[in-house]
Parts: sequence; C-alpha cells; structure tokens
Amino acid sequence: HINVAAAYVEPTISGTFQSEITAGDWYNADFTVEDGEGDYTWEMIGSPSWLELDYWVNSGINIHGSTNDAGTYSFTLKVTDNRGNSDIQTVYITVYAYPSIEGTYQDTGTVGETYSASFTVKDGIEPYTWNITGKPEWLTFTDNGTSATISGTPNNEDSCSFSVKVTDGNDNSTTSDV
Repeated sequence: HINVAAAYVEPTISGTFQSEITAGDWYNADFTVEDGEGDYTWEMIGSPSWLELDYWVNSGINIHGSTNDAGTYSFTLKVTDNRGNSDIQTVYITVYAYPSIEGTYQDTGTVGETYSASFTVKDGIEPYTWNITGKPEWLTFTDNGTSATISGTPNNEDSCSFSVKVTDGNDNSTTSDV
C-alpha cells in the first residue's frame, strides 16, 4: 500500500481590492490565501490609521475604512502558514478629493460688450463633465475637459444668475452659483 501526498505549495495572497476611492467613501477589500498549510496568521504592516483588518475565515480577511484625507497610501499584507512560510503583497490606494470649481468672472457686464468667464476643476478624477443651468440665451458655454468657459454679448440690461456644475470620473460633483 502506497500513500502519495500532494506536494506542498507555499501560501499565496489573492484578492480583489479597490485601488482608487474618493475622500469620504468606504474602502473595502477581501483577501484570501491559497495553498500553504494549516492555520494562517495575517499581518497588515504600515497601514494608515483609517484602515481596519477583520478576519472572516482562517484563510481570509477583510480590510475596510474611510478617510477624508486625499493622498496615496500603501501598506503591506503578510500571511504566514503553520510551516512558517509567507507571502507578502503591497497594496496601494489613491484617495481623490472631491472636485471643486475655481473661476474668474465679473459680477457685472455691459450691453454691447463681450462678457467672458472661465472655470477650472481642482481635484477629483478625470474625465470631467461640465453643465450649466439657468444661463441667459446670449451666453455660450464650452466644456474644455478640465475647464469650461462662458462668453457672449448682452443685448439689453438684465440681471441673471446661473449654476456651473462639474462631475468627475467617479460621479462626484460640485456646483458653483454665479
């Protein structure tokens, strides 16, 4: 009688995780270990304080948390099996700030003279989409990607207000009233 055992294979970390989030959003990632032997010990090394590690089974973990601080964060995951063999994986997370609008515009215009204003997006993630609501007919609006412009010549005295909105690639938006 001959017993043939499977060959030992060192542990390997696998998982699906978000590499980008927007500030204030929830980060959530599951990692599992494949191969190795017996009970596993997980370590999260150098992680930002806003991340927590939870065990959900012996061979798997969940890492989650949220921050309002934009930036690039990294940490190292280490799993060790009961033979003392390990796998290490470095995880990078980019946290983007919500988009904001910066602009230069005048509060007044003159009948018969060209009026123009420009707006740029700060932060967020590309691509950006601009919208304008409530603009007078004499103003033309142009979406230039990371900026937008309005221009035109008023024909008569009037008072108006309108809103400029930008939405980023993560579907986060901000609005500026003019």
